[in-house]
Amino acid sequence: MLVFVILMITESVAQQWHPVDYTLAGMATTSIAIDCVQTRQGLNHESYAHESNPLLGSRPSDGRLIAMCSLAIIGTNTIGKLLPKVYRRIWYVLITGVEIEA
Repeated sequence: MLVFVILMITESVAQQWHPVDYTLAGMATTSIAIDCVQTRQGLNHESYAHESNPLLGSRPSDGRLIAMCSLAIIGTNTIGKLLPKVYRRIWYVLITGVEIEA
């Protein structure tokens, strides 16, 4: 029963998206992807470079980096999909800001 209620709420929230929501989600997703690509390039081309994210370790493999970036994108958008409009927009702006600053 609880699963059914959660699915109903999720479906209701998901239907309330507007163009600004898609734009913010796209910006957050793109900023995560750019951070991942820059991290990979830095680690593969500069011997002194290291990753500061403790979940990845200082020199993650390409596979680990791709897996973590994929999880970050999926997690960010799953949370964004479940949040009500105001919090969803705040969430995506915060994620974008954190990724741009990273």
